Amino acid sequence: MGHPTIYPTGVTVYNPEKCWNGFTIFQALEVGAVLMNMNGRENKVWKGVHGFPNKIFPGGYLMTSRGSRDGRYGVQDGLDLVQIDWDGNVVWKFDRNEYIEDPGIPGRWMARSHHDYQREGSTTGYYAPGMEPKTDSGNTLVLAHRNARNPKISDKQLLDDVILEVDWDGDIVWEWHCNEHFDEMGFREGPKNTLARDPNYRQTQPEGMGDWMHTNSMSVLGPNKWYDAGDKRFHPDNIIVDGREANIIFIISKATGKIVWKLGPDYDNSPEAKAIGWIIGQHHCPHDPARPARRRQHPYLRQRRLGRLLRAQPGFPHRRARRPARPLPRAGNRSRGHENRMAVHPHRSGLPRPDGLQPFLQPLHQRYAAPAQRQHPDHRGLRRARL
Repeated sequence: MGHPTIYPTGVTVYNPEKCWNGFTIFQALEVGAVLMNMNGRENKVWKGVHGFPNKIFPGGYLMTSRGSRDGRYGVQDGLDLVQIDWDGNVVWKFDRNEYIEDPGIPGRWMARSHHDYQREGSTTGYYAPGMEPKTDSGNTLVLAHRNARNPKISDKQLLDDVILEVDWDGDIVWEWHCNEHFDEMGFREGPKNTLARDPNYRQTQPEGMGDWMHTNSMSVLGPNKWYDAGDKRFHPDNIIVDGREANIIFIISKATGKIVWKLGPDYDNSPEAKAIGWIIGQHHCPHDPARPARRRQHPYLRQRRLGRLLRAQPGFPHRRARRPARPLPRAGNRSRGHENRMAVHPHRSGLPRPDGLQPFLQPLHQRYAAPAQRQHPDHRGLRRARL
């Protein structure tokens, strides 16, 4: 089975009549946050940041992180969560989730943030008419980690997901711990047994930890037709969450902390679940707000609107990373002559071991780059790029 050795780079297909035209913000792993127009031209680069993910706010602000914890001691722990202006100045910061003292590294406060966060005003984290995130006030929901022990799940240390509500002063005013709601998730005895033996164990130092849920999205429901029809489970303040490793999507009551609605972890226990079919390893499950109809796209490509019109600045670096080799096909579909050396292998790139079966499911550059966000071009509050 042959493989191409030359891959096209840059923008390869662009049909303006069929696209949600705007700008894309993405994380270039070795560079920073890159703002790109529809032709693949860099409009702005915030160097040295490490967004997980990056999000653009009105006025040209960027929400991002400035680094991550040493992978020997943690798993996908962001050092902090910061809001910076167009020129890179920090205007808001959160890092006081936990004081960390790793061996050989000076102690410091860390946010341990990962995967998602939402600023008050925007219920989704992407563009929705009339729902813009605040930039000089408001609370922020942060998805973060804390280590925990829960014998109902496993006798091993757990890497637990927590949701923190942080005010403008950086103080935690509300928090929710995933492991404390294990009984509400409805796992069958077989999966419970599997979790007890191996809660998605990571060989960190000095003690390993089980990334048992691996939550990768979290957002406020916001206005919706279900609540308007009288279903209190869909209160606009409630939070919708998805856990990739458990194949579960659920809604948390902000008032009580209880899980009031869920889909999964099993998809054969009701006619409705059977009609949907098994959802495995999902990412990003927000609730579309009740607002005027708009063209539907994948959530990662349906983000907040940006600026009137950004003009490309000359002199920006135009880096084009080499695409990695294709991953191995799934077991049972391996073609004769397909050699293991063609598989994506993170260790060859100096990256930590991926989660679960990810090397078989998607290319490495998709796995380790923060999700790109497509921005709408008519946001009136964004500063125009200087020529």
